[in-house]
Amino acid sequence: MRSWAMLGFENITYDGSLEVSGVNADNEVDQNDGQSPSDSHSDVDTRVRIGMNAPITDDVSGRLEFTRVGSRWGRNFSGTAGGANSLNDEESNIKVNNAFFDITLWGWRWRAGRQYVGNEGDLVWFIGPRQDDILSLDAIDGLDVRRAWDRVIIDIFGGKARENNVQGSANDAGQVSLKNLTATFPNVLPNSNIWAGAIWGSNTNGTNTSDSTKLQIYRVGINGGIRENWFTYRGEVLVNGGESNAAVPFGGSKVKFKGKAFDLGAGLNLAETGVGGFAFGGDFLWTSGDDKADNDDKSFRDLNAVGVVSTDRYYGEIFGRSNVLSGLPLGEGVDTGSQGTGYTIIHLDVLYKPTFAPKGWARLDYYNLGASESSFNTGLTTINTGDYGSEWDLTLGYRHSDNVGFEAGYAMLTPDDAITGSAPGTPDDNITKWFARTKIAWGTAAAK
Repeated sequence: MRSWAMLGFENITYDGSLEVSGVNADNEVDQNDGQSPSDSHSDVDTRVRIGMNAPITDDVSGRLEFTRVGSRWGRNFSGTAGGANSLNDEESNIKVNNAFFDITLWGWRWRAGRQYVGNEGDLVWFIGPRQDDILSLDAIDGLDVRRAWDRVIIDIFGGKARENNVQGSANDAGQVSLKNLTATFPNVLPNSNIWAGAIWGSNTNGTNTSDSTKLQIYRVGINGGIRENWFTYRGEVLVNGGESNAAVPFGGSKVKFKGKAFDLGAGLNLAETGVGGFAFGGDFLWTSGDDKADNDDKSFRDLNAVGVVSTDRYYGEIFGRSNVLSGLPLGEGVDTGSQGTGYTIIHLDVLYKPTFAPKGWARLDYYNLGASESSFNTGLTTINTGDYGSEWDLTLGYRHSDNVGFEAGYAMLTPDDAITGSAPGTPDDNITKWFARTKIAWGTAAAK
């Protein structure tokens, strides 16, 4: 141990996780049971994360996290079937997604470097490990400054999601910058949090400042519980601001962002009975859509508008997690594109924890996936776009411990015109999916 101390390794702690996601799905591409060749697929994706935490010098600590994402069970590179991947093959899959230091100055915690930001499940502000079918992961380089008082917590972040400049170059093409300011007020009401904040995203699409996209998201919300969380609730209002000069298809100099969103949820956790415990939940999401071709984009936009995925909210095993259905899952985030349809989503679920299997659970979810605007007027004609459909998910799980869990289930999405198209005779067969996942985490700071 003395030699470890000489090298500065004496106080290093480690954490991390191993995750596996398996999927067997059909009709995600063509929604056609009889199509040949079939678009069914069966894949198993993995994600490995190894974190190192250590003091650096006086009152300064740091973290490194190495991740391996984007590889599937089975040989992923050229060679004979069943052969192991070489170290050279693996090298390009291993990334550094945390490389930051923390220091406390003047009562504020300063974090600088590559990091994850936001909270899991946040509708518009989370950059980190996501839970789509392929276990995607993003991080961002930036500075996060935070301070907590008794009645208010302030968090300020500024960073770069993308930077294409060569050092010494003045060309800003492809530069994406993000900023976030959040003020949280704990316990203004008993067992609750109230927050207000704003997010700024900008994307310089080319070499001219006149082709930039600037999006703002202003938000205010509350969550909490009553009677020791027998009843839980949350609600948030979000409003867009900003403008895009990247493409102005209807004349003029810019498209203005004018979208709105309402995000509501409630839960009921009943007292345990002789057969087990039951919990019921419901969510309602409404994001504005646009029904007219003009220079006011009334559809609600998230940071996809500047090329960044910044959410860990999922609406459905298929609609929310499938990377085959639409590349970026349709229900991951709430951005339906420039002058898009918007979403009107109703989600209901029931969770059962049986007494005869205290570590097990079962959950049934239903999603009604509507469009806030189901038609679009181009000025010459009206296009009927329709709704997205409905989905049922059944999931069985086993929680071995706080750090070890398994789940598996079946999902079925009945697609509507917004997915299949509205032309007569268009296939609209059900999309089905069997899935299984596991996560094993370790260490005192096993990351989110």
